[in-house]
Amino acid sequence: MRFEWIGVCLIAMSCPVTSTAMAIDDLVVSGFFTVGATRAGSSATTDDGGITDDVGFENDTRIGLQLLTHINPQMTMTAQMVGRGSDNGYAADFEWAYIDYALSDSFNVRAGKLKFPTYLISDYVDVGYSYPWIRPPEEVYFSNPLTTISGVDVLFRTRAGDMDLLVQPYIGSSKGESGIVPQETLMGIDQAVTNALIPSHPLQGTVGTVQRVDFSAENFIGINASIGNQYFTARAGYLETDVTAAAFGVVDDKASFGSVGTTIDWRNTVVYSEYFERDIQGGANMAFPNQKGWYTTLGYRFGNWLPHVTYAEVGDNDNPVAGCSALGCGVPIKQHSTAVGVRHDFAGNATLKLEVKRVSPDAAVAGMPKRGLFLTAPGEDVNIYSLALDSIF
Repeated sequence: MRFEWIGVCLIAMSCPVTSTAMAIDDLVVSGFFTVGATRAGSSATTDDGGITDDVGFENDTRIGLQLLTHINPQMTMTAQMVGRGSDNGYAADFEWAYIDYALSDSFNVRAGKLKFPTYLISDYVDVGYSYPWIRPPEEVYFSNPLTTISGVDVLFRTRAGDMDLLVQPYIGSSKGESGIVPQETLMGIDQAVTNALIPSHPLQGTVGTVQRVDFSAENFIGINASIGNQYFTARAGYLETDVTAAAFGVVDDKASFGSVGTTIDWRNTVVYSEYFERDIQGGANMAFPNQKGWYTTLGYRFGNWLPHVTYAEVGDNDNPVAGCSALGCGVPIKQHSTAVGVRHDFAGNATLKLEVKRVSPDAAVAGMPKRGLFLTAPGEDVNIYSLALDSIF
């Protein structure tokens, strides 16, 4: 069973077997849901507040509904709404809302609100049924707070020998976004230093806290390319954008993001691996410092069971950078982790997953607490236990 194929089919509304989508007066309806429970094994809280030492269901529980209709033989309209846990219970938002115009069998133009093609599974990152983990490795998937853009992309598909080739250039913008910023990245020392240098700055805080920083990213230009067949996919992507953050007095600082990845599903062996680099110049670097990270997942399928193991790291990507501004440069987050999990497909469109992840946070700089992607420094390695039920319909 190709997980990636399942995800792409669900998003494209063309699955012949694994989706029970229904057409009513040219309206195609399908969806997915995940019900998940998580618990940290010590008094640690992830920096988004989603996982604590209490059993919680908000972090991984979500439901999505997708609608597609034909406007004419060449044009379709797609909308996807996803409801997920938040600080105030559950909230729903449109993840996709775009018009697709097919210029030919291999050439499409889409315009509207689009999923941001940053990673291997960006198009279906919310569809837990389509990949082996309960949640994608945070060491890589935390690195870009943007999941959607408003703009235009082009999908060009062709055959290269016995391979399918996809090239996807895009342009757009993303406004009114919010990113979680650990206080350590803002000056990287302590509150006393922060207060001395910027006594009235709105981003003052204590080491061991996080703040949400509003920002916008405009003049997006990027390209995503992949090649593969029914057994493997290789992907590479690159983008550039201008970041503006009023809290820093930052206007149009340059940012770039590059990533490569591959997935293999051959003779019961399942492999996922990705690598990214984030490069942000100017004052925006203080909140979003340069990072790089990677992970590799290896699994082997025994009938309907898929045990798997994942190792992941995130760390420094040549920070600090020149010209970070008088406020200083950001301090990259550092941690590594090992996760062991098992997936059991017990029905044609449902799967049960169990996962244990051991996270080893590192200090951002020498002498600071080892925090990694946690809200406060746990002072030790942290085990995270997760259980989830995924389905598509």
